[in-house]
Amino acid sequence: MHTPLSATSSPPNPMRLLLSKLRGGDYAHAGDQEAIDIILREVEKLCSHSRTQLKEGNVLDVGCGFGGTLEYLKIKGFKNLYGVDIN
Repeated sequence: MHTPLSATSSPPNPMRLLLSKLRGGDYAHAGDQEAIDIILREVEKLCSHSRTQLKEGNVLDVGCGFGGTLEYLKIKGFKNLYGVDIN
């Protein structure tokens, strides 16, 4: 069983938490969801795997912040999501 990163990390920055709440997700910029969708389409074009196979693979988000991108991918059906952030 994996220990959630948040269980071992330092307390989050309260100003960043507020900004995340106001934006409805932990995104650095407006339009991040659209950018994620563009990248996913490009990965699907380059990869010989089906969409189902991609969603069953591992995803590592380096610099994940509070996990907004990973949460978005989870909603889109991705299964094995991992994130690491210096904070």
